[in-house]
Amino acid sequence: MSKYIEMEGLVFGRLRADKFLGGRYGEWQCTCLECNETFVTRGKYIRNQSVIACKKCSKHLNKEDYIINNNVKYVSNKPKYDMKDMIIGSVTVLYSLGGGLWKCRCSCGKEINVKGFNLRRALESGKDYKCEECSYKDKLDDISGQIFGNWHVDKYLGNGYYECTCMCDKHTKRIIVGKSLKRGASKSCGCLTGELIINNRLKKNTIGGYWSLEFSTEAIDNCLSGFIDIKDNTQIMLTSDGFSCACDRYGIFNKEDMLNIASEKGIDYIYSKIRKLENEDNMSIKFSRFKISDDSSCVYLDIYK
Repeated sequence: MSKYIEMEGLVFGRLRADKFLGGRYGEWQCTCLECNETFVTRGKYIRNQSVIACKKCSKHLNKEDYIINNNVKYVSNKPKYDMKDMIIGSVTVLYSLGGGLWKCRCSCGKEINVKGFNLRRALESGKDYKCEECSYKDKLDDISGQIFGNWHVDKYLGNGYYECTCMCDKHTKRIIVGKSLKRGASKSCGCLTGELIINNRLKKNTIGGYWSLEFSTEAIDNCLSGFIDIKDNTQIMLTSDGFSCACDRYGIFNKEDMLNIASEKGIDYIYSKIRKLENEDNMSIKFSRFKISDDSSCVYLDIYK
């Protein structure tokens, strides 16, 4: 399709451009001002004024007497498909920007530029079309309105973060990453932490509770012990929860990768990543916890046969 140039109503010599007809050569319906007859001619012939009237009247007119400088601009590509005011999925088409682009408004209120091809494809397939942020929100499995522990998820803020309100008496508001809520790493503003710690500590080194290594003969007598028969080269990692949090709470590394990272970069590398995250989140906003950091211990063994 030829380049569209707005000329409707303009006068060139003794003709007036009335209506754009389109076609391969960009034809216009015109009116001859000499005889009031309508005729069709190409747009470029009108602009360069090689045609100044209908064929009949042009024979007795002197072109030099009628050539004028009209201010004709390229305003846009005339859209081949008029989609103005159409609702396609979650977007409303506002107007054409030219070059195959359309200004649209998403249901969230954000205005976006969309290729006409993408709009037509969504229309033909019956699929929903949204802005990039809304599409990303859908991929995250939006959890707005749900409850995790004492957190009520109020709304999605973008980039995986949610605004949450704690259902305790303080009604604390915080911004929390969605992964922490889904994994159960963050359950409250801290109101549950104290109660959980007290209950947990009361079970420590008691029958029916759990046994932890400390300066207690009773704890040592009830420890779990055993032997491992090592036949091949083996990697072993023993950690405290202040070190294992790199994979099971903070999600910095995958559990399966911890041994390889320790072998290649050392346990100091893992430790530095843990402390960096905890220092950046020193207000416990992303990861709710009783204190900024816990004791972090690790024993890594690389056994060769």
